[in-house]
Amino acid sequence: MRAPSSPSSLLSKRAPKRPRGARGFTLIEVMMALTILTIGILGIISMQKSAVVTNNDAQQFTVATQLARTWLDRLNRDSTVWNHPSVQQAASDIADTLWLKAVNDGSLNYPKWFVPAAVDWTGFSESPAFDRNGADIAASASAALLNDTVYCTHVRLRWIYPDQLIRAEVRVFWRKKSLGAGSTYGTNVGFTSNMCPATGTSSVANAVMGQDTANFRWVYAVTSIARQGPK
Repeated sequence: MRAPSSPSSLLSKRAPKRPRGARGFTLIEVMMALTILTIGILGIISMQKSAVVTNNDAQQFTVATQLARTWLDRLNRDSTVWNHPSVQQAASDIADTLWLKAVNDGSLNYPKWFVPAAVDWTGFSESPAFDRNGADIAASASAALLNDTVYCTHVRLRWIYPDQLIRAEVRVFWRKKSLGAGSTYGTNVGFTSNMCPATGTSSVANAVMGQDTANFRWVYAVTSIARQGPK
């Protein structure tokens, strides 16, 4: 008859224990780790997307602000040919200006906004329409270039002191998104010539666009422009 095994022999037949540091991960632990990793990656991606959008918005506002200042400078320069009425000449010569003369245009009288006329000089243009880098797009440009219009300028003028001082307001706007063909502003307003037509006349669309903060962003600037002394 076989003798029963001793306790010591039973213990010796058991599988050896793994060291604590050699233990594996359970499926639940792996899934939890992957979940935490995924949440972290998604958070980083979301932050990156937000940073890109914020940087793009900041760049657009910076360009638009500079363009508004550019048009204020142009209007101030325009006043250099506005020297009368004066002791030497009783009649006003504001009609000799390029853009300030609109203050006396009945169809453009305050509070209407209008698109200032583009002027093509030799070698360069001064336009109400700009591309995404803030470069003027000439009124005589090809349709392809006109379709690159990103920013447009509106101007509003009114007398502070008749024949002496004008309040000039400039607003530069750009679209938030594309608009459909049924919009008030024309076919596919934004990135098309319809966004900034080469015209000096006021329109209902200009007034409506000024209230449309859902589709456009705006930068406003204002200055006072005085008649220059007679030369």
